[in-house]
Amino acid sequence: MLTTRCSFVLILLFVAASVAVHPAQPSFDPIDVALSYYMNGALGWLLGVGLISLGAGSLLLGVALRADRREGVSIAGLMLLGVWAVGCVIGGLFPPDPYGQWSRPPSTSGLVHGVAAMAAFVCFPGAAIALSRKLSVRLQWVAGVCALMTVLLFLCLAPVFQHRPPYAFGLVERVALGCDVGWLLMANITGLLGRGRRPSGS
Repeated sequence: MLTTRCSFVLILLFVAASVAVHPAQPSFDPIDVALSYYMNGALGWLLGVGLISLGAGSLLLGVALRADRREGVSIAGLMLLGVWAVGCVIGGLFPPDPYGQWSRPPSTSGLVHGVAAMAAFVCFPGAAIALSRKLSVRLQWVAGVCALMTVLLFLCLAPVFQHRPPYAFGLVERVALGCDVGWLLMANITGLLGRGRRPSGS
């Protein structure tokens, strides 16, 4: 289906953009610096485009899943996936503040980016868990890992709310994003319009 193919390509564009910005900004330590901070440096616009592509690809996946009504895809899951997608798009349009400004009030762009990112990360595991129930057992396992990584992500982020740098946030964020993007790609491949293997008893 064209919708699913476009979704797959758009999500891969985000992966390519994420990889491309790292050699362009070698001064950042990926263990500490979150991916979105690369938007403020060389090729930062490319990452912004990548985030918008990720959001658009996620929306197209939701459209493809909704079109297959025979599977009874979770409406709540689709809505949560929509919040994730919109959060990605907003995050791509509004860059964060430069890295290291923990003690300063955020700018409007930085505040919008932060809220959108947190909303996206919070909603994605719920979307993945709800939608995986009608797709495949393998996706259910990946969705569970996504949920675990999201909890760990916010634990690492907690010091920011006390105006202190987070703990290994760059590394944990990359793993969490990798799990989320992996689920999206797998949902496009193995769960294409409900053709993936159903869980036993579904």
